[in-house]
Amino acid sequence: MTSNLLVIGTFQDDSLESFFSDALKKYGKVVKHDIGSNIIVKYRQQIIIAFPFVWSFYLKMELSKMYNYNFDIIFIIMRDLPLSNLKDLKKNHPNSKIVNINPDQMTTIGNMTSLSNLYDLVFLKDKYLGEKMINVGAKNIRYWLECYPQKWNNIILDYVPNDNIVILGNIYYYRHLFIESLICKYKIKNLKIYGKDDKHVRSLKKNYQIEDYIYGKEKLSIIRNSKIIINNLHFAEITSANNKFFEISGIGGFILTEFSSDIYNILPEKLRILIWKNMDELNDKIKYFTNNPKEREELRIELNNYAKENFTYDISVKQILNKIYNH
Repeated sequence: MTSNLLVIGTFQDDSLESFFSDALKKYGKVVKHDIGSNIIVKYRQQIIIAFPFVWSFYLKMELSKMYNYNFDIIFIIMRDLPLSNLKDLKKNHPNSKIVNINPDQMTTIGNMTSLSNLYDLVFLKDKYLGEKMINVGAKNIRYWLECYPQKWNNIILDYVPNDNIVILGNIYYYRHLFIESLICKYKIKNLKIYGKDDKHVRSLKKNYQIEDYIYGKEKLSIIRNSKIIINNLHFAEITSANNKFFEISGIGGFILTEFSSDIYNILPEKLRILIWKNMDELNDKIKYFTNNPKEREELRIELNNYAKENFTYDISVKQILNKIYNH
């Protein structure tokens, strides 16, 4: 079935919007409407707090550009679309299914308008939040797993292995404490940190350096060639897996990942050895797999093959579309 599909969001390198839109193309004509090219979007959080009417007016102008076109499904990949704008969108597209794809954990969903019953369906990654909404009467909640873009499988990387133990992600305070503990308490060597320090961490004394966040082929190369990638979850990812888990698995890095019920349930039993629940267990596993390269390589290959079969955007988009059409 061929459909007219609209994706609204902020399109950047390695963004959910870009990967999601690419995977949709096999199911119909995809129109990408980028709301992120204006300076207003750069300062959206400050504007939403101080001048919410400015944000709403800006979105009204942006969305009105689509009113003369017909779409079967409109995907909203943003968490802060005001309800007034959502009502306008529904009014001008009465025959379209309007769907929110929300990967954000509990602490970043703003005023929760992204969970509105005005959407035909809302896709969340965290079952804890979804169950809360269902318990208070929401009937439009569905779940999805984040994933990685299948096109990465076609990128040829030079394999130059190194001894680096890598952490990816913005350095919020909880991750700062995590890194400091690895260095000062557990004496982990060869740590490489890629990300951006949060404003609350910037002024703190650190026993580590932060490299610039990595994108594209550079990210793939670092993940593939590093000895171990440590994945620690945001404290609000209560049941869910973060996007880095799927990316690292799909790229073919060797991952040691923090426990969540979703990660535990989606991995076959043999691969659950890659999960840690506390810092002591993580330290033990770093030492073990550093000293057992053959087993490390076998598990890396098995996880990579499993990810290719189960964790791609092609698979996830197909599942999402099936849930929409069966709604």
